[in-house]
Amino acid sequence: MERKITVRFNSEADMTKFNARTGLNITALTKTWNLLTGEHKDKKVVKKTKKESKNIGRYQLWLDMPRFVQPEYKPFSTVTFITDDKEIDLKMLGKIFEQNITKKTKSVWYPKVDTSLKRFSRLIGGSKGGIEMTSTEKIGQIITKMSHLNELWWDSEENHNQAAKQEHDSLEKEIRTDMEEIGIDYDTVGSTYEDMISTLRTLTDYTDREIEGMRAVLSSADFDSGLMSVINNLKHDYLTVNNGRDGAEYIWYMDEGNNIILKLDTMSVVVDNSNKKDKEGWIRENFC
Repeated sequence: MERKITVRFNSEADMTKFNARTGLNITALTKTWNLLTGEHKDKKVVKKTKKESKNIGRYQLWLDMPRFVQPEYKPFSTVTFITDDKEIDLKMLGKIFEQNITKKTKSVWYPKVDTSLKRFSRLIGGSKGGIEMTSTEKIGQIITKMSHLNELWWDSEENHNQAAKQEHDSLEKEIRTDMEEIGIDYDTVGSTYEDMISTLRTLTDYTDREIEGMRAVLSSADFDSGLMSVINNLKHDYLTVNNGRDGAEYIWYMDEGNNIILKLDTMSVVVDNSNKKDKEGWIRENFC
């Protein structure tokens, strides 16, 4: 039986690594690739024309206001792989994509998103930028539904229970809506229900206030402060939560070009890119 798995590559380096491992020749233009025949199709290249903005007057009102950039977070490239369950079993697919592949797997990230990283897996949305702030009660409801979803899936698979299958499909749509409302992408939380539940359970580790602080730090660095941006920065350890010598909690963003620290209780930036000469002494005094 033919099946399709959509794979999202986070960077060109990830795609190069995948090609080196598998001997394939996937490029950023590849749309589909048949793992059995090697046949592949490329994406159509559409030239975009620049349109004159109709909102110039509105933008003029924002002159001299704090800058806020919110680009859409997208993978480097997305490729749909075509295969056949009779020719390539789940175990072999797991080896190809270096992660667990089940009958329900429709899409994955390559390399696998590491849900064991505590700070990465406990992210939730904020109250700004069109993403509502979530609560532990909302996450708890989703976890309960996801646990039941897992039971329904096993019942439908092992016992060929059509009623369970119908209830499963209906509940999955409901969960997708719940997760979308709080800014969580159902398809990238985990590759199995167990992975998804494990990730969701850690979402409540951060308070709403901490998430608000993380978003404020990213905005101060002129980065997108949406959920996917926060997740990506935590994944690369650019964004952390720390306790200072004074016992207060601080949100810290640091990469090669930025070093920004926000004091959580006052939501004030205490170190930013404008006071580079002073920040090293402040950090030594308050953290070292």
